[in-house]
Amino acid sequence: MLKSTGPAVGMMPDMKFGIQQVKLEPGDTLISYTDGVTDAKSPDGKLFTDKRLRELLLQPAASASELLERVKSSLFAYIDKAPQFDDITMLAVHRYSSFYRQ
Repeated sequence: MLKSTGPAVGMMPDMKFGIQQVKLEPGDTLISYTDGVTDAKSPDGKLFTDKRLRELLLQPAASASELLERVKSSLFAYIDKAPQFDDITMLAVHRYSSFYRQ
């Protein structure tokens, strides 16, 4: 789990960000998401939460696509008919071994 280094890029003019690096090992997945994911509300107004998202991310996934589909399905089932009030954006990258073949 990486820590946030500041607000979303482009939100505030002239914002300075530190540069950090992390190496993805074979089998690692990097996922980024907007607060619209964790702040999404159920019909009774309860938030989806970081905890609920982490529980989904800790389950093994064979690919970035599979992981995103799992989160998306769970998230939209949770939202159900509640109005969406914020963007919901996710990006995932999965590192396969160098010998991966489809």
